[in-house]
Amino acid sequence: MRAALGAAAAVAFVSAASAHPHAHVDQQALLSLGRTKAVLTFAITPSTKDGAHMFSHLDANGNGLLEASEKAAFAESLLAQTYLTADGARIKLRVTYMQFPGRRAMAAGTGAIRISSEAPVSLPASSRHRLDLMVAHSGFAEGWTLQAFYYRDLLSGRSVPSVSRNPKIGSLGISVPSG
Repeated sequence: MRAALGAAAAVAFVSAASAHPHAHVDQQALLSLGRTKAVLTFAITPSTKDGAHMFSHLDANGNGLLEASEKAAFAESLLAQTYLTADGARIKLRVTYMQFPGRRAMAAGTGAIRISSEAPVSLPASSRHRLDLMVAHSGFAEGWTLQAFYYRDLLSGRSVPSVSRNPKIGSLGISVPSG
């Protein structure tokens, strides 16, 4: 429940954040993590200065619409440049949801691109684990805000996961204790 509330709050924050024009491109990656599942949600809100260019970049055939194939191509490119590892092994994420604003909303800096992905993970309570997340996609802006949330099964032991950040490379590390 706590993780669901955290994820709902994150989505509400992202939704509220995209309701007004932005002066810069805002890029967020929100990781919800449990012992058997990882969900990574991206939110990219264009700026008023860059929104029209971003839309044109995504609209590969230039017809003024973002077609399913263009959305999927961007989502797959984003995931290909996202590195989520558990105990050193890369986790393959798959897209589960995509929402793209229209040209007008992107140009106004008010519409966010939202992409969700997920993957099964295996983090047994019998041992400690290390997860690392880095988003290398820089097609629209440098840098990502990375945030972690936990499902109840990671919070049920004596210890809670700890988070470390490396601002030089824009990464997030999570140490999951045994228990």
